[in-house]
Amino acid sequence: MRWPLRYAPLLFALASACVIFPPMAGAQESFLERFIRAGNPAPVKQPVEPAPRRSSNNPGAHAVHHPSGLKEGPQDVQIKTKTNPSTAILVIGDALADKLAQGIDQEFADNPDVQVVRKTKPMSSLTHVDIYDWVEGARALLSGPQHYDVGVILIGTHDLTNAGTSFDPGADSWREAYGRRVDALLGVFKEKNVPVVWVGLPVMMGTPKSSEELQSLNAIVREAVHNAGGTFVDLHDAFIGEDGKYTDTGPALNGTTVRLRTSDGVGFTQQGALKAAYFADVEVKRILAQKPATAPDAILASPGQPGAKGDIERLIDQMAGTPPSTDSVPLIAKIPERPAVGPTISLTTPERASDGLLTPPVTRAPRPLASSFAIDQWRAAKPGRSDDFSWRSSP
Repeated sequence: MRWPLRYAPLLFALASACVIFPPMAGAQESFLERFIRAGNPAPVKQPVEPAPRRSSNNPGAHAVHHPSGLKEGPQDVQIKTKTNPSTAILVIGDALADKLAQGIDQEFADNPDVQVVRKTKPMSSLTHVDIYDWVEGARALLSGPQHYDVGVILIGTHDLTNAGTSFDPGADSWREAYGRRVDALLGVFKEKNVPVVWVGLPVMMGTPKSSEELQSLNAIVREAVHNAGGTFVDLHDAFIGEDGKYTDTGPALNGTTVRLRTSDGVGFTQQGALKAAYFADVEVKRILAQKPATAPDAILASPGQPGAKGDIERLIDQMAGTPPSTDSVPLIAKIPERPAVGPTISLTTPERASDGLLTPPVTRAPRPLASSFAIDQWRAAKPGRSDDFSWRSSP
């Protein structure tokens, strides 16, 4: 069937209108629109990649993504204050000690009786007394009202440079001067009878010369700490790779490979701080285990009148809501003390008489033998029973 030519202008006008005025979104397409679209398939849309996330610190820079999937994690963890802890660990030193204190605190997080006190100065050192004098600072800390059971020291990152001093870090004069500073700091702890755990510097990213100077500094500290009766913790092997050189990644405590050092090649990440704290905690726990236990009398001591009433009775009265007694007789009578172990009773030793001889057995009247085998006691066997032996006499 052919369309008449008179309808051609009308079809041309409708086709032009569909091209100029496209259908609205969501409207149903007509037959003519579908016919025209059949010869021109819609282009395939390419997926749009999301824009890279920008860093919160620098809005104009893109965030750095580690291709290996390793993340440094949060760099600061607040140390929580515990209620009435019986043990306090003092941590002093530079920026590495600040991270070490966070790792030690996480190790004792579940122990309410151990409090980690962080008194660190990130830019401090032993030689730069113009920034902070650690000998006088430690004396002020240990002379205060707070009692410390053990001190942890990690310092020396800024001692590898000769800024502020007239010595070369590799010269004998510098080594002698640095040894005197270490002895002075250890002497403050020894005066206050506070044991010391000195953590050595880990290997850092740099030249072989700087690595030699670091090992030389650790050797000075190790000798001084041993002479003072303290404990030295060496972290060198914990932060090197299989080739024996510096590496910023390594196995964590659970064995997984994580980032242990920050991008500057000096600081600890949070995982690195936990690993360094693990080696220090071994010595700290050993020292705390040797701490003498508190006497029970000191625990039950009361600030009131000790002779008026027993400590245990006053505590029970307070818990039960009993008013204080003015009488000399306590409201709760004391339970008589019993021995922890009673008399020993043997279950197998034979009894003895009063004269020391074995107790004779109880004698009974003998039973006549005739009564035991009396003929009248025997009863005739029933035929077919097991005791019927009449079959023997049968032919």
